[in-house]
Formats: sequence, structure tokens, C-alpha cells
Amino acid sequence: MAKLAFDTHKRTSTSGHLNPLTGELEKETIPTTFEALRELLGRYTEPVIVYVEACREGPRFARWAQSLGAEVHLLDPAKIKPIARVMQSKTDKHDARLMALLTLADGLLNLEVYLAPGDVTQNRSLSRGRNVLRKISTMLRNVLRIILHLNDVETGVTDLCGKRAREQWDSWVAQLPPRTALVARIFFDLLGQVEQSIGTLDAEMSKQAKRDPVVKALQGVHGIGRMIAFGIAAEIGDISRFRNPKALICFAGLAPMSNDSDEYHGPRHLSNRCNKRLRCLVVQAAQSAARCRKPSRARDAYYRVKQNHDPTTASIAAAREIITDVYYIWRRTDAAQVLGSVPT
Repeated sequence: MAKLAFDTHKRTSTSGHLNPLTGELEKETIPTTFEALRELLGRYTEPVIVYVEACREGPRFARWAQSLGAEVHLLDPAKIKPIARVMQSKTDKHDARLMALLTLADGLLNLEVYLAPGDVTQNRSLSRGRNVLRKISTMLRNVLRIILHLNDVETGVTDLCGKRAREQWDSWVAQLPPRTALVARIFFDLLGQVEQSIGTLDAEMSKQAKRDPVVKALQGVHGIGRMIAFGIAAEIGDISRFRNPKALICFAGLAPMSNDSDEYHGPRHLSNRCNKRLRCLVVQAAQSAARCRKPSRARDAYYRVKQNHDPTTASIAAAREIITDVYYIWRRTDAAQVLGSVPT
């Protein structure tokens, strides 16, 4: 069985392979393309294990190797970096050699990270794409409201995409100066196109959500609707890679970090090394749960913390309760599926 380690970059990638007979490093630089990787892997008659650093080009390169039948492992750059410090210089050749040496100790070193399968990657694209469009929609709405307000145009509506706003739009634009009216018309047309695109993504996400038992189960948590449940499931991918709720809380960046020394107690803060999209989704769910009248663990945590802290800190505390509920509900759903598939 051949083991290949790759140091991937945008244009070229360097492969490292330790010859089992001589122990020498066989290094080769190839273009970072699917065809070049297929040609390289095609030289090996035995099964191939590919190790790729989880950098910018790593996941794409790993999926190429998977499609070519190779067993693929993503390695954590944060764990490789301390090992690489012993080297005198940093070059592609040294990086490839280090990666190749680490393949010999893959059973001893916990360097592997999660590689999302194709379905999870597609669901992430849906959820993240919708979030981007929603931000664009909010920006366009704000700009239009500013234009109307600065020109003393009273709308009396809260939704610029609603039926009433569309009916009165021409009368509002007629009150604007010519060049300002041109900008307003362009932005209003863009807003309509963005909202139509969001509706298309919502329909596809709803279609996929109905097929996923995990998404259905997560909607039982107060504050989590169908779209947020779909996004949370896509960002987590596989709940079994988290040994307990605390690990999932750290992954979502909801665990407070400290900076204490002796009698000094620094302010608590949240880590930037996390899945920020997941954190945003869970905080949105926590804020919705806090507004909900029905009692829940997240709502109780929000108002308990808010008594002595600001609303942001209270939302983070409620989000930790939300993500804990997500962990246990997902685990129970997976267990129920396993039990349901076992013949009696």
C-alpha cells in the first residue's frame, strides 16, 4: 500500500513518498489539477492512501483523490506547525518530507480532521449561499430606506418587498431628484432579483430538509426553524466526531476563553478559531428562543445572564444551551435510526 503526502498550493502541489526499500524521499511537483493527480495516482498498482494538509486548496484536492479511488486523510495544519518548527527552513520540499514522515506515524499522532462528504458540501453551499443573499438583501433595503429618508419621502411601510410597497414605489420615486431616482430604481430592481433568488434557494432547502430526519428533529428545539436547522446540520456534518457537548460548543466558538495570571483576571472572550457560520446560526436561534413566550432552557439562560450582563453575553449563554440540545437530539436521532435498521 502506497502512502502519498501532498503540500498543495493554488498552481502547483508537491508530493512526498518514502520508498519502502531505500527509505529515501521521492518528491515530485505537479500542477494542481485533476488531470495531473489522476496521472500521478495511475502509476501505482497497489491501493493508495493520500494525506493532504487542510489548507485552502486541501479539501478540493482531497475530493479529487477520493473520486479517483484513493483513501484520503486531511491533516490539521495547527497540529503540524509545532512539529515543523524543528526544521531549519520552510520550503515545499521540507513540507513534503515532513508530511511523508508523518504518514509513518499516522496511528500515533492525532492529526486528522473532518473531510465533509459530497452531500454535506452541497448542503453547506445552499445554506451559505442563502446567508450571503440575505445580507445583500438587507444592505439593499437599508440603502433604499436611507435614500427615501434623506429626500423626505414618507413610506409608512415596514417591508420594501411587500405588496403595498410595490404598489406605491412609482409614487415614491417620482418625489426623488432624477439621478437619485435612477439609483433607487436600480437598487429596487436588484432587491427584487435577490429576493426571488432567495425564494428559489428556500424551496430547494425545504425539499432537502423534508428528507433529513436530523433536520426534522432539530426543529423541535425552541428558536430553531427549518432554515436554521438545515444550516446547523450542514455546518456540523457528522455529530459522531464530537465526544460530548463541550467539544461541539468549542467547535461553534461559544466557549468563553480566559486570560488569567495570578491575581489578574482578564476579560472573557470568544475564540476566532471556530466555525463562525455555525456560531451565527446558533446565536440567531438563541435570540429567537429568548423572544418566544414558551419556556425553554435557552430562554431561562438568556434572562438569567441578562440580569448582570449585556444582551450579547446573554445570547451567547442561551446559544450554549441551544447547541447542547442539538447535540443530544442529534445523537438520539442517529441511535433511533440505527435501532430501526436492525432486523428483529
